[in-house]
Amino acid sequence: MPEKKSSDNQESQNWNSAKTYSFVKIMALLADLDKYENVARYGSTDLSEQLNLEFNPNIKNSYRLMGLDRFSKTMGMLIDNSEFALKRTAKDKLKEFREDLTKIDEAIGKIEQREYNARSKKTSLNINEDIFDNLIKILRNIKRKLNSLLNDAGLIFMPLEEFDYDKIKSDAMENISNQA
Repeated sequence: MPEKKSSDNQESQNWNSAKTYSFVKIMALLADLDKYENVARYGSTDLSEQLNLEFNPNIKNSYRLMGLDRFSKTMGMLIDNSEFALKRTAKDKLKEFREDLTKIDEAIGKIEQREYNARSKKTSLNINEDIFDNLIKILRNIKRKLNSLLNDAGLIFMPLEEFDYDKIKSDAMENISNQA
Protein backbone atom coordinates (compact mmCIF):
# COMPACT_ATOMS: atom_id res chain seq x y z
CA MET A 1 0.00 0.00 0.00
CA PRO A 2 2.81 2.53 0.71
CA GLU A 3 3.95 2.12 -2.90
CA LYS A 4 0.53 3.34 -4.03
CA LYS A 5 0.82 6.44 -1.86
CA SER A 6 4.27 7.11 -3.28
CA SER A 7 2.92 6.68 -6.78
CA ASP A 8 -0.08 8.88 -5.99
CA ASN A 9 2.24 11.50 -4.50
CA GLN A 10 4.48 11.44 -7.59
CA GLU A 11 1.45 11.72 -9.85
CA SER A 12 0.18 14.63 -7.79
CA GLN A 13 3.56 16.39 -8.00
CA ASN A 14 3.68 15.83 -11.76
CA TRP A 15 0.16 17.22 -12.10
CA ASN A 16 1.05 20.28 -10.02
CA SER A 17 4.10 20.96 -12.22
CA ALA A 18 2.10 20.40 -15.41
CA LYS A 19 -0.68 22.64 -14.14
CA THR A 20 1.78 25.46 -13.38
CA TYR A 21 3.55 25.06 -16.72
CA SER A 22 0.25 25.00 -18.57
CA PHE A 23 -0.96 28.13 -16.80
CA VAL A 24 2.23 30.16 -17.21
CA LYS A 25 3.48 28.99 -20.60
CA ILE A 26 0.23 28.24 -22.41
CA MET A 27 -2.85 29.80 -20.83
CA ALA A 28 -1.20 33.18 -20.22
CA LEU A 29 -0.12 33.33 -23.87
CA LEU A 30 -3.64 32.44 -25.01
CA ALA A 31 -4.93 35.42 -23.03
CA ASP A 32 -2.19 37.62 -24.50
CA LEU A 33 -3.22 36.59 -28.03
CA ASP A 34 -6.69 38.02 -27.46
CA LYS A 35 -5.22 41.20 -25.98
CA TYR A 36 -2.81 41.73 -28.90
CA GLU A 37 -5.53 41.00 -31.42
CA ASN A 38 -7.58 43.83 -29.89
CA VAL A 39 -4.59 46.17 -29.94
CA ALA A 40 -4.00 45.30 -33.60
CA ARG A 41 -7.63 45.97 -34.48
CA TYR A 42 -8.34 49.05 -32.37
CA GLY A 43 -5.02 50.43 -31.12
CA SER A 44 -5.90 49.58 -27.52
CA THR A 45 -7.66 47.11 -25.26
CA ASP A 46 -9.28 49.98 -23.38
CA LEU A 47 -12.33 51.78 -24.81
CA SER A 48 -11.44 55.19 -23.36
CA GLU A 49 -7.91 54.98 -24.73
CA GLN A 50 -9.31 53.86 -28.08
CA LEU A 51 -11.50 56.96 -28.17
CA ASN A 52 -8.52 59.20 -27.37
CA LEU A 53 -6.47 57.53 -30.11
CA GLU A 54 -9.06 58.59 -32.69
CA PHE A 55 -7.61 62.09 -32.31
CA ASN A 56 -4.06 60.90 -33.01
CA PRO A 57 -4.10 58.45 -35.91
CA ASN A 58 -0.28 58.19 -36.06
CA ILE A 59 -0.08 56.84 -32.51
CA LYS A 60 -3.13 54.63 -33.10
CA ASN A 61 -1.55 53.13 -36.22
CA SER A 62 1.77 52.64 -34.40
CA TYR A 63 -0.04 50.75 -31.65
CA ARG A 64 -1.95 48.69 -34.21
CA LEU A 65 1.27 47.68 -35.97
CA MET A 66 2.90 46.79 -32.63
CA GLY A 67 -0.20 44.80 -31.67
CA LEU A 68 -0.06 42.87 -34.94
CA ASP A 69 3.63 42.14 -34.43
CA ARG A 70 3.02 40.94 -30.86
CA PHE A 71 0.04 38.87 -31.98
CA SER A 72 2.31 37.06 -34.43
CA LYS A 73 5.32 36.71 -32.10
CA THR A 74 3.17 35.50 -29.19
CA MET A 75 1.59 32.90 -31.47
CA GLY A 76 5.11 31.64 -32.24
CA MET A 77 5.94 31.46 -28.53
CA LEU A 78 2.76 29.51 -27.86
CA ILE A 79 3.62 27.03 -30.60
CA ASP A 80 7.13 26.61 -29.18
CA ASN A 81 5.84 26.14 -25.62
CA SER A 82 3.25 23.53 -26.54
CA GLU A 83 4.85 21.51 -29.33
CA PHE A 84 6.32 18.85 -27.03
CA ALA A 85 2.86 17.96 -25.68
CA LEU A 86 1.09 17.67 -29.02
CA LYS A 87 0.54 14.50 -30.95
CA ARG A 88 2.93 13.66 -33.74
CA THR A 89 0.17 14.19 -36.30
CA ALA A 90 -0.28 17.79 -35.07
CA LYS A 91 3.37 18.64 -35.68
CA ASP A 92 2.81 18.95 -39.45
CA LYS A 93 0.19 21.62 -38.70
CA LEU A 94 2.67 23.43 -36.45
CA LYS A 95 5.17 23.49 -39.30
CA GLU A 96 2.52 25.11 -41.53
CA PHE A 97 1.72 27.62 -38.78
CA ARG A 98 5.40 28.56 -38.44
CA GLU A 99 5.69 29.06 -42.21
CA ASP A 100 2.63 31.32 -42.15
CA LEU A 101 4.05 33.27 -39.20
CA THR A 102 7.33 33.80 -41.08
CA LYS A 103 5.40 35.22 -44.04
CA ILE A 104 3.36 37.43 -41.71
CA ASP A 105 6.51 38.77 -40.04
CA GLU A 106 7.93 39.65 -43.46
CA ALA A 107 4.68 41.35 -44.50
CA ILE A 108 4.33 43.45 -41.33
CA GLY A 109 7.21 45.69 -42.35
CA LYS A 110 5.64 46.24 -45.77
CA ILE A 111 2.17 47.36 -44.73
CA GLU A 112 3.09 50.68 -43.20
CA GLN A 113 3.14 53.74 -45.42
CA ARG A 114 4.64 57.04 -44.32
CA GLU A 115 3.70 60.26 -46.05
CA TYR A 116 5.43 63.56 -45.45
CA ASN A 117 3.41 66.75 -45.81
CA ALA A 118 5.85 69.54 -46.68
CA ARG A 119 3.28 72.20 -45.95
CA SER A 120 2.53 71.06 -42.37
CA LYS A 121 5.99 69.53 -41.95
CA LYS A 122 4.38 66.42 -40.47
CA THR A 123 4.67 62.77 -41.33
CA SER A 124 1.61 60.58 -41.23
CA LEU A 125 1.68 56.85 -40.67
CA ASN A 126 -0.88 54.92 -42.69
CA ILE A 127 -1.58 51.21 -42.90
CA ASN A 128 -2.49 49.24 -45.99
CA GLU A 129 -5.76 48.04 -44.47
CA ASP A 130 -6.43 45.31 -47.05
CA ILE A 131 -3.15 43.54 -46.31
CA PHE A 132 -3.48 44.26 -42.58
CA ASP A 133 -6.96 42.71 -42.43
CA ASN A 134 -5.74 39.67 -44.34
CA LEU A 135 -2.89 39.18 -41.85
CA ILE A 136 -5.36 39.40 -38.95
CA LYS A 137 -7.56 36.77 -40.62
CA ILE A 138 -4.59 34.42 -41.06
CA LEU A 139 -3.54 34.87 -37.42
CA ARG A 140 -7.08 34.29 -36.17
CA ASN A 141 -7.30 31.13 -38.27
CA ILE A 142 -4.01 29.85 -36.84
CA LYS A 143 -5.22 30.68 -33.32
CA ARG A 144 -8.50 28.82 -33.83
CA LYS A 145 -6.75 25.72 -35.18
CA LEU A 146 -4.03 25.85 -32.52
CA ASN A 147 -6.69 26.06 -29.78
CA SER A 148 -8.20 22.84 -31.12
CA LEU A 149 -4.82 21.10 -31.16
CA LEU A 150 -4.07 22.27 -27.62
CA ASN A 151 -7.46 21.13 -26.41
CA ASP A 152 -7.10 17.73 -28.11
CA ALA A 153 -3.83 17.31 -26.20
CA GLY A 154 -5.59 18.13 -22.92
CA LEU A 155 -3.69 21.41 -22.44
CA ILE A 156 -6.81 23.59 -22.21
CA PHE A 157 -9.59 21.35 -20.93
CA MET A 158 -9.06 17.94 -19.38
CA PRO A 159 -10.44 15.21 -21.65
CA LEU A 160 -13.83 14.06 -20.44
CA GLU A 161 -12.88 10.41 -20.41
CA GLU A 162 -10.53 11.15 -17.51
CA PHE A 163 -13.51 11.92 -15.27
CA ASP A 164 -15.07 8.87 -13.69
CA TYR A 165 -17.90 10.39 -11.67
CA ASP A 166 -18.98 7.03 -10.24
CA LYS A 167 -15.45 6.38 -8.94
CA ILE A 168 -15.22 9.89 -7.50
CA LYS A 169 -18.57 9.40 -5.77
CA SER A 170 -17.67 5.93 -4.42
CA ASP A 171 -14.28 7.20 -3.19
CA ALA A 172 -15.98 10.10 -1.43
CA MET A 173 -18.54 7.79 0.15
CA GLU A 174 -15.77 5.41 1.25
CA ASN A 175 -13.82 8.29 2.83
CA ILE A 176 -16.93 9.41 4.65
CA SER A 177 -17.65 5.90 5.96
CA ASN A 178 -14.01 5.42 7.02
CA GLN A 179 -14.12 8.66 9.00
CA ALA A 180 -17.28 7.63 10.86
